[in-house]
Amino acid sequence: MCWRATGTFDGSARFEGLAPNGAELDLTGCDVIAVRDGKLYRNDVYMNAAEMMRQLGALPPAGSAAENALIATLNAKHSNLWLDRGAGVAALARPVSRVRGCQR
Repeated sequence: MCWRATGTFDGSARFEGLAPNGAELDLTGCDVIAVRDGKLYRNDVYMNAAEMMRQLGALPPAGSAAENALIATLNAKHSNLWLDRGAGVAALARPVSRVRGCQR
């Protein structure tokens, strides 16, 4: 089931540590619902959480210099993490990489 939710981040409750700031939200997502014996037993929700955090003001705007710097920092951190674990990150094409030997 696809859905759309709109609203304003106001009131007295915090969300993920963020204080209400009056931000307008317009989100879309999809729920994949599984029914067994006539009863709902699983509901997987898919949505773009990064877009929600942008709308809340917790992440920089998409495509901005600030977002590009944040992505570069995260990519460098995670590439080093995989290399430290001996996973063998192989650059295939920018920005695609293949990770081998990762362990959980």
